[in-house]
Amino acid sequence: MTRPDLPANTDAQNLRRTANAAPSKVPGVRTPTRRWWLARWLGALQVAIVLLAVFAAALLLGTWVESRYDQKTAHFLVYGAWWFVLLLVLLGMNILFAAVKKWPWKRHQTGFLMTHVGLLLLVGGGLVSNLTGFHGVMHLLDHPAVADGIAAQTSNVCVHRVREGIRWLDERHDQTLPLPIRPFPWSDGGWQMRDLDLVTRGLLWLRDPRPLPIRLQPPAPCELVIEEAVRDSTIVPFQATDVATEVLAAELQLHSPATGLLPRFWCGNADGFRSMRLGPAQVVFQGVLDRDAAATFLAGDEFESETAGARGLLQIAAAADGRLLFHSWLNADDNRWIHDRAGELRSDEPVEIWGAMRWSLTVRQFLPRAEVGQFVVPVEGAGASENRATPAVRCRLIRGTERAEFWLRRSESQWTAVRLGERMIQLAYQPEIRELDFAITLSRGEQITDAGTEMPASQASYLLIQDGVSSRAALARRITMNQPLEYRGYLFYQSSFQPVGRDHQGRPILRCALVVTRDPGVRLKYCGAAMVALGIACMFYMRAYSIRPWWT
Repeated sequence: MTRPDLPANTDAQNLRRTANAAPSKVPGVRTPTRRWWLARWLGALQVAIVLLAVFAAALLLGTWVESRYDQKTAHFLVYGAWWFVLLLVLLGMNILFAAVKKWPWKRHQTGFLMTHVGLLLLVGGGLVSNLTGFHGVMHLLDHPAVADGIAAQTSNVCVHRVREGIRWLDERHDQTLPLPIRPFPWSDGGWQMRDLDLVTRGLLWLRDPRPLPIRLQPPAPCELVIEEAVRDSTIVPFQATDVATEVLAAELQLHSPATGLLPRFWCGNADGFRSMRLGPAQVVFQGVLDRDAAATFLAGDEFESETAGARGLLQIAAAADGRLLFHSWLNADDNRWIHDRAGELRSDEPVEIWGAMRWSLTVRQFLPRAEVGQFVVPVEGAGASENRATPAVRCRLIRGTERAEFWLRRSESQWTAVRLGERMIQLAYQPEIRELDFAITLSRGEQITDAGTEMPASQASYLLIQDGVSSRAALARRITMNQPLEYRGYLFYQSSFQPVGRDHQGRPILRCALVVTRDPGVRLKYCGAAMVALGIACMFYMRAYSIRPWWT
């Protein structure tokens, strides 16, 4: 029994009361609560350091990809990838919560808040540019005539270089299916470019981890499968066949000492391919010859021909035993030809023809049995220039037991008709096309080359801009390689000139490529940069008043 005037277990009771009591609030010190723990973690300096390091590595990676490949590949693998957008969102959240966790803000934190608002504007501008920016190309001719439908003198159409799709058109539907096509050639069996490094392969997997082939769901009850994609393709008039046919064809290539290798061409015994004019010469395909006719063909001495105006004549014939023979002639007088040389042609083995002109001939393909049509063929080792490349995809359309296989080449206006059972479907592999509110006319193109070379020293385009919104007269503008044109939020850069032919007066017709860009987030970026600079200056200014001057 204890005495009433003495407390029992005084120390233990005091400890329990102290532990159960609410924490005292110290003036000027914030007490963390559970609802702020996420904001404090997202706005932590350690998280900012990690995110900035990852962001810097991503920028270095994008620069490396662009220097090794091109801008489109860099956008596909890095800048347009989902993980890069997620990284920008996380950076924005870190900047936002770094400022929010300082609430309530004090006067001396004004510079700090201005700096963070500027950083948020920079990140927001980057997101807007990434998601809604436009980077395309416009082709114009400095001549009223249209050359093969590739361009016109006046246009208001820009082709988006980044976004592509397959347009589906039938009796009920008109829809474009987004096509996340890889920037490298591939087939359903894997990549065709075997020299891809591990970094590029990893970026490809991160960008789109779906297995090949790509499967799209069109609006009709069927399935569209993209089984192969090539970066360069061409259309050929002949294709090998197993069906017995009398059509035979050969793909030839001439070499000129002045211009080097000329483009490949096809000749055969089908209508339209028996005789053709190539530069200073005429090429004639004789058909199939028996043994006696082949001997006479090779032993020719001199003959009369109605081919006028040509300096050289090349005859091609196929012997009954499968050999491909040639005979070249030189024009001595009007319509009198002198024997130059004759012999047998073998694949990829050049032979000399027209000795006076020092040309050579090479057979690239010989098809003893061929069918005539329009066939898409992948081109390996073609130039990587975007102006020359023509991507194509090999597709398969499936509905139940019905199947249709076909090729689609990327084109702004070309359609392919595909029959699937009783239905006729129009398909096109198109880039995204944007129509501007104003029209641009190329009145004249000017290109100056370095002395003694064909390298362009300067390029200039003289344009007329006709705005359909306003009633003003056409504006005359000039674009050079270092002086772009800015009009209504669009920037036009001089890209390249390419000769496409000559007019009736012999003047060369130039095809001009203008790069067109629009960056909706550029104003946010400028405002953000100004806010960051002003915030840093404000922090230095206000800190000067918080430190005791040295002279006091």
